[in-house]
Amino acid sequence: MIRNYAHSQARKLRAKHSGFSLVEVMISMTVISVAVVGVMGSITSSSSLAKANRETSLAYRAAQRTIEQIQGTDFHDVWARYNATGADDPGGADTAPGNSFVVRGLDPQTGDADGVVGRVSFPISLGGGPSIVMVDDLDEPDFDLSEDRPVNITRNYDDDVDISNVQAIDPSTGYLLLPVRVEVEWTGISGDRSISIETILAPR
Repeated sequence: MIRNYAHSQARKLRAKHSGFSLVEVMISMTVISVAVVGVMGSITSSSSLAKANRETSLAYRAAQRTIEQIQGTDFHDVWARYNATGADDPGGADTAPGNSFVVRGLDPQTGDADGVVGRVSFPISLGGGPSIVMVDDLDEPDFDLSEDRPVNITRNYDDDVDISNVQAIDPSTGYLLLPVRVEVEWTGISGDRSISIETILAPR
């Protein structure tokens, strides 16, 4: 009798420890699910970040390449070759690069007028006062060519106005300093993005 009871208790004890209860299984599944979701989220984030970095790299390389091409152009032909008008191209109408450029691998933003992500512009200034210096500025009082920009020369335009769209200023008559901005605007993995590189050109 005692032996049967002992065997019965042993069997119950073995049965108790022979597997997982339903609660334990559910808890284990929950923990595994949370871990899998976390890992998948990390993989997705890493993939998106890698693609965003690739897009930025493409944009910067294209902008830098365009700046180098502009810097390699004869100084007095820069504005004519890279403005929005093809009629004044030094080699004849529509023979120059113009003010826009394609960047392979980048898509234009929604509503982009020309559907091209790269743009060259010639703002009045890159900040801090008028940077464009025309030949006739030399006749202005207090003009000092040794300064970074002209002294006491005022223009009735905001700093960021593109001179290629301002008829009152005709850079084809000759300029001594020319601000240049190269921008790339695109729609990428993280939405609308843009980068900009700026410089001021002077004759060498």
